Amino acid sequence: MAGRWGSYRGGDGALRAETQTSVCPGALPTEAPAAKKIKASDYMAILLKKSKKAALNVLKSFPERHVAFEAIHKKFDTMGAETTGTCSKITKETMKNTTFGDSKYGQMNELVYAMMGCVKPQLLMTIKDIVTIERFISLNIPVIEAGGNFGASVQASVLEVLKKKRTQLETSWQGLPAYHKERAAAMKECVCPKVEKTSTSCNETKTEGGKAEDAGEKKTTTKSTESSQSTQAPLRDHILHVVALDQKWFFRLQSLHQETMDVFAFICDLMIKNLEKVKNPRGTGGKGYTYN
Repeated sequence: MAGRWGSYRGGDGALRAETQTSVCPGALPTEAPAAKKIKASDYMAILLKKSKKAALNVLKSFPERHVAFEAIHKKFDTMGAETTGTCSKITKETMKNTTFGDSKYGQMNELVYAMMGCVKPQLLMTIKDIVTIERFISLNIPVIEAGGNFGASVQASVLEVLKKKRTQLETSWQGLPAYHKERAAAMKECVCPKVEKTSTSCNETKTEGGKAEDAGEKKTTTKSTESSQSTQAPLRDHILHVVALDQKWFFRLQSLHQETMDVFAFICDLMIKNLEKVKNPRGTGGKGYTYN
């Protein structure tokens, strides 16, 4: 049976590798490599070094990222703008894809979808960048002592602000699927429905003379149901409702992109202003971590 890597702590406090039995049936046996002794303090020091490098790379990328942000945002400003007004192109795109024949396919608004495709990755990337910086500060918190904790308090304040900004962006991220839900509900009223027709026929006859059992009134009812492929045009207000939703989300996404750009600039500015205390909370002569 195949081996699976695990670890255990020896009597000297060091981490050693071990193998565990695989739960996969029919797995082939594998030979475990020799155990390697790794001190937890050494490993954490390496992890801190990597997280510091990643956080500093985020700060170094700020000028290039911000220029790209502004270029995309400028593009958004021109996407929906025409000589007749900002809303006209969005309206035209929506009306084209929600009227009569096209509406049965539930066409999307290309402008809003294009903006959604740009905002989502920018938003997600900024959230990841904040997490990267948070990881570095958290690993770099020094030993709590009786005095000289000003640097640590700066780290705590920065972490609090970063968490608040990250939560703000995560809430916006989680709200993006609402566009599809709202638009799908509105589009249901615009999709041309099938019209089902039901017809019922009734015949009455009256017989006189002849056999007694044949005399009297007789009633024959025939019922038939048929479905036709005829369509019914959507109401104008239903179409305008979809138009209003697209307009609302276009400007909402535009605002969210600006918000993401501002948050990224804010966290980079906050870090740059407090970088020395964040990196060296005990000053240049001390260490920001607890490992020898």
